[in-house]
Amino acid sequence: MSSNNPIVDAVADSLKPHGFRKNARSWYLESPETILIVNVQKSQFGNQFYLNCSVVFRSISTVARPKEYHGDIRFRLESVLSPSEAELCVKLLNLENELFSDEERQAKFAGLFARALPLLFRCRTEAGAAEALFCKALPDWMLNRAGAELLHRAATCSPT
Repeated sequence: MSSNNPIVDAVADSLKPHGFRKNARSWYLESPETILIVNVQKSQFGNQFYLNCSVVFRSISTVARPKEYHGDIRFRLESVLSPSEAELCVKLLNLENELFSDEERQAKFAGLFARALPLLFRCRTEAGAAEALFCKALPDWMLNRAGAELLHRAATCSPT
């Protein structure tokens, strides 16, 4: 089902095969240790959008139904892309930019979004997120204090 928004459609098409469930402009994938959240946020100032990714660790979460901003790990799509990809991403997320047809925008954006999914899926478990942090695939600045403390504990308890 098309939403008349190529960004929302690209995200929905990318996440549906992985079992994410949609609620408003957010998609959720629940597992025993985490809740992965992908959110399409509209700017208050125009027809520009942002793609937010979030991981909530169930072991430390105090929120029964978390939103993207409750995440212990949070990042925007452009922050995990190369500089040239990030620049393209910002252009694609600006629906006022008429450089692309809806079909071209959706296809190009889906390709960029696919670059963020491995990091998101890597953080599906505490051990996976700790390993991503240890290997520097997950920068410290993406974690809140509680998430950083949890992952640092998990990293020091893991066998090497």
